[in-house]
Formats: sequence, C-alpha cells, structure tokens
Amino acid sequence: MWKIEITWKQLYEDIYVKFTKNESDQKTFIKEIFPDGLYQKMFVRSGKVQGKYVSLVCRATIDAKKRFLDASDYLIQLKNEAHEDYNFEENPMLQEFAENWKRLVPACTETQENKVAKAVYRLIDKIEEEKDELFIKERLFQLYDKQEYAQILAVFSIIASTLCSFGMENTKFSEQDLKLHSLFLPKLVEEEEESDAIKIAQEMLHKEEGSLEELKECLGIALNNPYEKGKANYLLARRAYQLKDKKAGNAFLKEAVKFSYEPAKLWKNNADAEAMLEKIRIIYQNPASDGEDVMRCCKGCEKILYLTPAVEKSYRGEAAFVLYKYIRAGKYQSSTNETADYYLKISNNCGFYLAQEEWKVNNESRIIPQIMQAETATVGRCYSNTKNKYAKIFEKTIPESWERWLAEFDLTVMQMKIHEKTAKRFLFLDDDFEKNIENLFELLQLIKDEKPETKELNIEIFIRNDSEIARALIDTALSGLPEYTIPVFIIDDDKTAAQQLLSHHPLFYPVRAVDLKESAKKLKEDRPILHFIILGTSRVAKWLVREAFWMMGFRENAILCKITVLDEKGEEFVRKIKAEYPGMVKSDFDVEEIELPEVLGENIDFHSFQLADILKNIMDETPYSYFAVATESDEENLSLATRIREILVRNNIEQRNKTALETPNPIAVLCRKDQLAWTAKRLVIEKEIYGDRWFNTWSFIPFGNLSAYYSWDLVAGGTFEKLSKCIHYQFAGLSPEETKAGSEKAELQDKVYYGRQYNHDSSYSLALSMPYRIFQFRDINGNQIMPIAWEIWDEKAFASVEQLNYLANRSRGVKESEYKTVAVWEHDRWVRWMLSRGWLPANVEDAVFAVKCGNERQQLFVAKLHPCICAYEGQKELKLALKNECGMDKDFYSYDMANIKDTKRLLALEWLKEREKEDGERD
Repeated sequence: MWKIEITWKQLYEDIYVKFTKNESDQKTFIKEIFPDGLYQKMFVRSGKVQGKYVSLVCRATIDAKKRFLDASDYLIQLKNEAHEDYNFEENPMLQEFAENWKRLVPACTETQENKVAKAVYRLIDKIEEEKDELFIKERLFQLYDKQEYAQILAVFSIIASTLCSFGMENTKFSEQDLKLHSLFLPKLVEEEEESDAIKIAQEMLHKEEGSLEELKECLGIALNNPYEKGKANYLLARRAYQLKDKKAGNAFLKEAVKFSYEPAKLWKNNADAEAMLEKIRIIYQNPASDGEDVMRCCKGCEKILYLTPAVEKSYRGEAAFVLYKYIRAGKYQSSTNETADYYLKISNNCGFYLAQEEWKVNNESRIIPQIMQAETATVGRCYSNTKNKYAKIFEKTIPESWERWLAEFDLTVMQMKIHEKTAKRFLFLDDDFEKNIENLFELLQLIKDEKPETKELNIEIFIRNDSEIARALIDTALSGLPEYTIPVFIIDDDKTAAQQLLSHHPLFYPVRAVDLKESAKKLKEDRPILHFIILGTSRVAKWLVREAFWMMGFRENAILCKITVLDEKGEEFVRKIKAEYPGMVKSDFDVEEIELPEVLGENIDFHSFQLADILKNIMDETPYSYFAVATESDEENLSLATRIREILVRNNIEQRNKTALETPNPIAVLCRKDQLAWTAKRLVIEKEIYGDRWFNTWSFIPFGNLSAYYSWDLVAGGTFEKLSKCIHYQFAGLSPEETKAGSEKAELQDKVYYGRQYNHDSSYSLALSMPYRIFQFRDINGNQIMPIAWEIWDEKAFASVEQLNYLANRSRGVKESEYKTVAVWEHDRWVRWMLSRGWLPANVEDAVFAVKCGNERQQLFVAKLHPCICAYEGQKELKLALKNECGMDKDFYSYDMANIKDTKRLLALEWLKEREKEDGERD
C-alpha cells in the first residue's frame, strides 16, 4: 500500500495557523473543522473516551484503527442511503467540510493567486506521483486549476481524518482507505475519445480472441495512462474470466477497482454480495441459529447495503428483507438504530418479491386497519342477497376494473344477465342461512331453465352456511346441471377461522428447531411433545380440534402430539367430538405405524387459580406449547389471552428460562371484529424501535377476523385455492401443459373438482397442509425448510404465492429416500383428515365385498368406510386385491409418491401458469 503525508498536523500548521487571525488551540480547531456532530459520529463511540481522544487527536494511536473502521463504514453508508451514486460536487459531507474551511480560513475562498493557494499547492505536491494509485495528485490539481481551494482542503480533511495514526507521517493506506477516499475524490477529467488500444482490446474481447499476454500487449499504452488504466485492467479481467483463469481475473479486477473504475467496482461488489448472501442464507434458513450467528448474518446484510457502488437490487432487496425480519423479531438491533420498517421499505423499493406483499399489507402506523382493494385484469359485476357487514367488507375490496358496487340479487334481472359472458360473482351472505340456500337454488334453477348457450358461464357463487349441512344439498343441486361447471364456495365462518389460523400460523412453530431425523430415533417416551391447548368450547374450538388433529403429525412420528381443551365443560365437549367422529379416539384406533394425537378435555374455571396451576403443569411437561383462545366473546378471549401470557412470563422468570422468554409460546386469539383484531395484533406495553420483545409486547395472533376471509381474494381461498386446483390436476394425471384454457381434459377435471364438495375439500385440505409438508423436507444444507427468520405472527409467511415460490426453490437436491419418508407422512396426514371427517377404516375384504355388491368405487360414501385408511405399505395389498378380484386398476401407493415428487412444481403453481397466461391474452 502506498503512503501519504497529509495529516491534521500539517493542515493545522500550514493552513490554519498561517492564514487565520483567530488564536485557537488544536482542540478548538479539530472541533470546528468537523461538521456538526460528525466528530462524535465518526470517532467517538463512548462519552468516556471523548475527552481523552480530543486532547490527543493529533498524536493518538490507541484504538484509532477501530474508530477509523467505524467512521469509514458510516461515511460509506451515508452515500448508499441515497440509493444512487451522487457525484463529487453533490456530496453533502464534502460540501460541509468545504463550508467550514471557508468559515475558518476566509482566504481560501479568494480566486486570485494568494498564499493559501501556494500552501495548498505545496501540500498537493508532497504526494509522490509514482505511488499515487488513486491519482489523488492529478485529481486535486484539476480542482486547483479551478481555484477550488476549499474543496481541496475538504478532501484533505477526509484523508487526514481517516489515517489510522492521526498525525504520524508515512502512514500506509489500507484497502479500506482506498475504498473510502474514492468516495470523496473528484473524477478524473476523461479524454473525449477512447484510445485505439482500448478500442482494439474491446473488439478482441467481443470476439473472444487472443491470449492474456496478447491483450496486455495491445493495452500497453492504456495501462500507463491514468485516465484509462482502470478500464484496461477491467478488460483484462473480463478476458481472464473468459479463459477461465480466475486467479488472473481476480488480480486484474483488483487493479481496476484500485483505479476507481466504476464498472469494475460494481462487478466486484456484486460478486462479493452474492458470496455473502450464500453464507447469510445458511444462517437464516437454519431455525437453530444462535445469537452469534444472527449477529454475523445481520452484519453481513448491512455490509451488502453499504457497498459502493451499490450492488444489484436483488442483492440489496434480499439483504434488507433479512434485516427487517430479524429486527422485527427483536433478534437484532441495527448498528445505526434503524427500524424494521426502514429496511422493509428498502427491500420493497428494490423489488424483492417477498417484501412487496408484506409492504402492501404493512399498515402498522394506522390506528384503523386498511382494507386493500384487489387487482385483476378481468371485468365483471357482483350480486348480493344482503347488505350486511360481510357484504360491505367484500364491497370495499372489489377491483377497480369491475363495477365497484354490489348489485342486488334479483331473479328478474338475472334472467337477462345470465346469458352474458361477462364475469359474475354471486354472494349469498345473509345471516339467515336458509335464505342463502333458497337463493342459491333459485339461481341454479334459473340457469337450468334458461339453458345459456355457452358452457363457460363465467360465474362464481359464494354461500355463507354450515359446511357440513350445506355440502350435500349443494352437491345434489349441482348434479341437475351436468352440462355446466359452476364453482360454489361454502363460507363456514367457524371452519374458515380455524383453517386460517392453522395454515397461516402453523402448529409446528414451537418445534421448528427440533431435528426431526434425530428425534425419530429416540424411544417413544423420550421424544419431544407438541401440545396444542384450546381454551373454550365454541364451534370454532371444535373446528380447531378437528383441523389440528390431521395437521399436526410429523415424519416418522418424530414428535408426540397432544390436544387439550380447557373449559368449564371441557371433558363433555371432547366426549361429544369423539362420539361424532369415533376415528379420532386414539385408544380405539389401531392402524400400524400411524400415530394419532391424543385429544383430552379438562374442566376448568378460567376465573380461578386453576388456570395458573394447569399452565404450570403443561410447561413442566413440555416447552413446546401452542395456545388458542376461542370462547364466544372477542373481549373475553383477549382478556384470557393476556392472563395466559402473564402466567407464562412469570413462570419463565422463576425458572430463569431465557430461551422461553426470547421465543415465547404462540397465543392465538379469536377476534371476529376487525378493529379489535387489528389492535390485538399490535397490543404493546412499551414499544421499542428495535422490534417486538418479550418484555414490551404481548405477541398475540388474532384470527377469525371477518376481513381475513370476506375480501375479494380470500373469499375464494386465496393462495391455497390456487394450490388446491393444481393439486387436483396433478392427482388427475394432467401435466401443466394440459391445463391450458380450452383444454378438454382441464374442463373435465374442473367439472369433477367443483361438482362435489368432497373432491374440493380433499384437495383444499392438502393445500392447507402444504406448510406442514414443506417442514418435513430438508434443504440442501440439511435444514428444515421455513421462511426467512420466521416469526409466528407473520400471517404472510406461508400464505402468498411469492413465499411458496421461494420455498419451492429451496426444496432441491432431495434424495429418493427423503421422498419416501415424506410420502408416508402425507398418507398418514390424509388418514387423520379422513378420521376427522367421520370416516372409518375398511379392510381389504370389506372393500372387495362392497364392490362386488355394486359399489363402483373403493370407498363407500354412505357408510363413510375407506380401505385406504391403513398403513402406507398396506395400499399395495389393496391395489392387488381390487385388480385381481374386481378388475379395478387403482395405484394409490404411487399416487402419493408422485404427488410428493411434484411438491416443488405444485408450490410454483405450474398447473395454472399456462391457463393464466392464455386468460390474460384473451383479456
């Protein structure tokens, strides 16, 4: 590294003392020459060292290196915060230095030849030209010719301030010096035309001709020209990489960077950023990363954001998003005290896809939640049989391209409208469920009577009702219209609330850091226990029990699962569930290798000491607990959730359990009212700018709020409905190419999918469980696959197309044995789902007997008996029996495996891409 002799001592003696009449000591001079606050920001990190450091500034050496690194990082950051490369003349830090010199030494503003000019000349001339790798001398003489003496002194201020030994001569420049000083130096005035050497070299590079030595010989003149030296080395670096000579390429690139050639610096920075992100991803994709790992990860992200010139947006966007997630989770404090939202904004501005969705719904500054209007390219009209609160929520989200107001459902009007090809949505959302069914039947009868010529009616119907009562009625009605495909979506408020919670905020969160492979090797009694505790006996609580029953299993039964309902009538509540769905009784269910969650009820008075005692017993049994409060009252739920959090924190303090404090157990709260849900999500005690911590927020997960599933996108299932459709196509054996718009195979499967609620529910349940499936896989680094720095209250973590796509890209390099393990898990999940719907197992002989007696399927819908409710390997025996004795060719075993192998394509929604593309072209 080369040396320079410009120090604060020289600036003080050669400029300040000689050309100002003010008598002042070094201390005052140092304070005044620095812009307001910069001295403290750059070099003082503690008030204790400030006095000592100021008094020794011209000869201080102790800790100077560390302060210099802090200062350079700070200055480089200032430039990058502007998100653009501002030029020398517009550099605010440099301008402030220059203004201070003008104030302290007025003579440096004179334009005629004067003593200051001569002194400045002598300072510049002290730079040894042959060692001047940054061409500082030539750059400053360009300013000198323009009589910009204050600007020159400002540059000298930066150089002097950042030399590590502050006053000692012959200080060597480090790589950090070069990087920093290049920010504040004026650009060399480039020649108007490139030399012939550069032009010839560029042509050789374009044609990929010549060896490195030949190219170097061609560039001989340019390599000795200070104006072209950077570009010449850059061209040599590119040729070296063409020749796959990485070592030579790196050396030439380093030289090009040294000469401040911007494309070279950008190239190197992008390569450095990509390498850093690889290491960063390993940390944040590992749920077991400790505090030191997180610190290293976040420091790396900050470094990427501060690189100059700024690296590609994709790198900056990802780095900023990681910082946002960790700061939001309270696991990191920005070195510059920036908030999580600050980094989310940067990530969104950089176009990072995970940040864009989060930015769209991030309304943390609002007191009243904002309901977002949907976006679509289609046009159409919505009709409703009511104007209640559900309809009003939906109305606020209707896309701009559609007619913005709900029209009244009127059969007379529909008689004409039903023949139009314009898209239509029918909303039967009245509080009177009988009315909704009647209106649905009236509409279907109208279609049957009018017999529209087009088979593509382009309508969707949404009906608010009890799903288990309405499904058979709807299936029967649709069977009378076999020529049409009519999507009918049942909106069951209670069922949807439970599904929303368990899919968006998965139950495996407490055990996210548990190694499933290692845990599966342990004895049953030594395995971790995941405990889902439900407080309340509402209909939502019932659905929580049923949906958790089939969602919360783990590969190779690695984790024991329990569900407990606490309420004054907890035992009776669970007893009724088991009577209605007898397959959910663990003790009575005997299928080899399939383990069911244990479901228990416990009577408890919430307003007694019982609650604290029971919670303590639960925490003593296992640290992996997840709570859901679901009584009939939103206010009661919130109050009860607050008490639970108080009890848990007290217990963790008493037990000195720091880990449990830093990663608190999830507490979900049923909140129907949007405003209450919004406030509960952000319920704070003492808000800190650096994130949500155990001591300043309650960390509740509100669920079941109406806007969560009565908006335009979510009323039809949102991302999970798209995934469900892909799953149906995949199980039907269709390739993505066969699902294009107008495809006969796709139209037939659409009719199957919407024709019976059972078909839709089966595929939709698998879609809802996809976060749980993803968790069973391991990525290429051996980590369970989860979103970046995932925290449980993040409702978009598993519920956006962008996030699923990201997770799909992580599920690569999977071995065949891993597919088999997850296929077994998927089959077991389906078995538990069937049991939660009231189905029971049938043995192979039962199935063969039923088929021979006239049943056309392997399952018997009337009796709810299914022979596939068996061990995964047992399906092979079933396949052979049905084929040999009944002539049925069904390979259930292979269906599961094929679906697991297509997980990545399913998450990428490949089966819908071609159709959406053609639909877009038609629009």
